[in-house]
Amino acid sequence: MLTRATSWIWILTFERAAKKLESRQAQQEHGQFGMGDRVQGPVEGTQHEFSGFVIPPGYKLLPEEERKEMLNDLNQKLNDLEEKYRRLPLKIETEGHRRQQRALRNMIEETENAVRVFSREHVLMEV
Repeated sequence: MLTRATSWIWILTFERAAKKLESRQAQQEHGQFGMGDRVQGPVEGTQHEFSGFVIPPGYKLLPEEERKEMLNDLNQKLNDLEEKYRRLPLKIETEGHRRQQRALRNMIEETENAVRVFSREHVLMEV
């Protein structure tokens, strides 16, 4: 349950974030980016020229060849982890094997999530 002070903090934080967003949108509409310099090419917070989606401030679009290279590396890592998992004994009796099984399951899950992310057409990276 939120206390009165906590709810005021949430309201103030929300209002501050809304003001920042409004000022960024106004800058984008008027072509003002930071120091007022003209910017060449795609910029944070602007529409990407090929896909029509907005790149949020603090992020950049990962180049296609880097995305494909990362996806290939992740698929190779996933195959290696699955091979290690298959080599575990069928009946796990020792604590060491249990730890190894848990660690491999966690690594496989993380790698599968990364493969899902890099399988998307556009991947944004934090700057």
